[in-house]
Amino acid sequence: MAYPGREPADGETFDVVVQDVRTGKVRHSVALGGPERGRAVALAFSADGHTLAVSRSVQVDRDAWSVDVVDVGTGRKTRTLDGVGGYGIALGGTGDDLVLATTSGDRADLSDGTTAPGALGTVELGAVAFSPDGKTLAAAEPNGVALWNADGTRRVGRLPGPAGTGDTAVSRLRFSADGDRLVGVVGRQRVQIRDVRSQQSLGGVLPGVEDRLLDVAFDDRGDLRLVGERVRSHTVSLDPDRLARTVCERVHRAKNLTRAEWEQNVPDAPYRKVCG
Repeated sequence: MAYPGREPADGETFDVVVQDVRTGKVRHSVALGGPERGRAVALAFSADGHTLAVSRSVQVDRDAWSVDVVDVGTGRKTRTLDGVGGYGIALGGTGDDLVLATTSGDRADLSDGTTAPGALGTVELGAVAFSPDGKTLAAAEPNGVALWNADGTRRVGRLPGPAGTGDTAVSRLRFSADGDRLVGVVGRQRVQIRDVRSQQSLGGVLPGVEDRLLDVAFDDRGDLRLVGERVRSHTVSLDPDRLARTVCERVHRAKNLTRAEWEQNVPDAPYRKVCG
């Protein structure tokens, strides 16, 4: 993992700490240099963990953004990209052919340093994320999630935004391990799962944990892991059989619902045996 180092004194350089999560040991403290380019506001690893991108800003202005690219193995900064960056960034692609996407709508090719400010649009995006294979980029727009190709040069689809009124802005995006599903934080306190292939929502918006959600992700079992400001970790099971068993245990139900009870409580779904 990586995180910004201590707040530097005037004239000192900003640094980023790279730490091994298995041993807890600090691998590198990377001096970013250029204190006039501001503090680190977002970080993103490549899928293989070999490259780290650090977005920096001195003020809320596109021209003030810059991104430092760090080789995780050596702990050295290899490139600085000026004029691109954002409060959220993501790295896609493989090997040396890495692509940077930002919530400011910027795109950059890390192989040659080519930058394209505003290539993903001129509206501030809520979040950006690449699929695990690096072939699909998801960008949270005000009214839905746009899907782009691996290079971020062509739109390939669009996922609908949450229905209803209220705060429906998406502030986090995470793909499942197989890249088939995409989950996002909606309105800071709820989550929504979408099927990438059909480009449809899987059910409605799900409640969170009555806390402002900072992040959401699929775990190794395919369940959702939520992290909030006060709730450090909360798991939401997505396995139907496991959910059914949990519900039956909570209501102390040894037998299945009758068809009449099912019709009264679950009118929009076909009858099934869940507690027997």
